[in-house]
Amino acid sequence: MVLLSNMRLEQTVVSNGFIDRYMADANGEFVKVYLYLLRLLEDRNMEFSVNFLADRLNHTEKDVMRALAYWEKLSLLKMEYEEGQLQSVAVLDVPSASEAVQEMAATETGAAEAVKSGTPARKTSGKASALLHLQEDEEFRQLLFVAEAYLGRTLAPKDMDLFAYLYEDLDFPADLIEYLIEYCVDGGHKSSKYIEAVALGWHAEGKTTVQQVKEASRAYAKENKQIMKAFGIANRILGTEEQRLVNRWLHEYKLSLELVLEACNRTMASIQKPSFEYADKILTAWHDAKIGTVEAARQYSETNKREKSQQSKSAGKPAAPNRFHNFDQRDTDYEALLQEERMRYGADKSTV
Repeated sequence: MVLLSNMRLEQTVVSNGFIDRYMADANGEFVKVYLYLLRLLEDRNMEFSVNFLADRLNHTEKDVMRALAYWEKLSLLKMEYEEGQLQSVAVLDVPSASEAVQEMAATETGAAEAVKSGTPARKTSGKASALLHLQEDEEFRQLLFVAEAYLGRTLAPKDMDLFAYLYEDLDFPADLIEYLIEYCVDGGHKSSKYIEAVALGWHAEGKTTVQQVKEASRAYAKENKQIMKAFGIANRILGTEEQRLVNRWLHEYKLSLELVLEACNRTMASIQKPSFEYADKILTAWHDAKIGTVEAARQYSETNKREKSQQSKSAGKPAAPNRFHNFDQRDTDYEALLQEERMRYGADKSTV
């Protein structure tokens, strides 16, 4: 693919640093305000006012002021006021990556001094002080180089801050951070928020080496494969919602794979089709009842059946539970819930 241009000389210059480090994270409306300010710099004869920007960009004046405040916070603009009225807006040079790190470090230092003097410190998200001394760490510098290659972009200060946090505070070795980035990118995720979420998950699970993560991934894939086999699913991977339910069963509920497979088998026996939602009702009921083994699940099911049979016999007719009975049995009588599901699926099949 070739990018061609027949642009005239009349043009607005946008810093590569702005595009690489600031634009992706900004609200699109804020970007429009910043770009129009650059446009105004190229033609000093054009009017400038908040009202003018609002009209040209189909914004409200409050929207424009929010955008200006956002860019000022990032040190790309400087606003001056007289008697509470905005008098001027200066468009500042976009700092280089190293300058951005140093500015963050200064903010951190100022916050620390403020704490010492008893003044409430401004909250910062960065670890810029760590970045400054990590610039001398050859292994960390190489990590940043590899990260840029994987992510396909110039690293923003927040990216470097994240990798410093993982490297320094979480004690992730460089090869684990590299594998983390590769793992996320292969899954189609390049945002620093997603990378951080995965890293924190690994840290919470005590995974601190590449080998531990790979072993867990292999076990994870094996679990998925067995669940799909129980459902008779082949030649595809789990969908997003299906994977979410599997994660709930195995990692949130912490149920054994054996118990999950039992629920899958019961699902197939009851409705003759794979249904993660149906299995989820079974497993949620077992989780709520603190069922931990297949044997306990079977005993639980038999107990429910006997109780319902006794209720029917004592009444001389099928039990017709009232609303109070439904309330009392909500967490334990999952057989009634499954019967409703069977009826629903039966109705579905009759319409096919």
